[in-house]
Amino acid sequence: TLTAVQRIQGDIAIKNKDTVDGDLVAFENLIQSILFFDDLVCIDNYKEEHRASRREAFDFIRFLEPNLSFMSSLENEAKRQARNVKPKIQGGEFADEDFKEFLDALKMNIVCTWDMASSVYYLTMKLLGNRFTDEYSKYGKLSTAIFNELVDSGLTKGRWSTDVELIGSDGEIITTETFKNKSSDLAGTTRQLNYFVASLNWLAYKSIYYRTESYCACQH
Repeated sequence: TLTAVQRIQGDIAIKNKDTVDGDLVAFENLIQSILFFDDLVCIDNYKEEHRASRREAFDFIRFLEPNLSFMSSLENEAKRQARNVKPKIQGGEFADEDFKEFLDALKMNIVCTWDMASSVYYLTMKLLGNRFTDEYSKYGKLSTAIFNELVDSGLTKGRWSTDVELIGSDGEIITTETFKNKSSDLAGTTRQLNYFVASLNWLAYKSIYYRTESYCACQH
């Protein structure tokens, strides 16, 4: 959130203009927090060289050291809960209760199809829409916001996973063993789909993490 606000303020360079809409939502969330909450807290796990300047820029926020005793157990609990929230693709569509509802709310028409490459089939993610329309432009901004979830994974650590449950249109479960089977013409999922799934898993983990950590931080 704070990184997004700093991008909006011009303190951090924007590399992709599609991030602006997501940054504006984060900026709105910060304003609402200032208006409606008495105490704002932030896990102080940003880049070491910029931590001091960030604390100075947001001096109205209470920054918590990430090595506080109660945080490690809560981080493990967040990871445990996140493992139970796994994307499921069935018949080419996201079908699990959590992510299906999330993507439906964003009105992202996503389908996954088996496309041939090098004589085998790879599961490929596609966004349905007409070129040069507002909807097509919206896809770029939304997918960028979701993909950007992984940007800070190397710094803030946590649960990074490409775990996904694959079920064919015939109801059969497709596993990694299926891809290893030499008699199968299915070779796996594309890198783009893996990255999207990882972004969803990371989003779920961070949502659980900050919800849990923020609650406990307020108790301390």
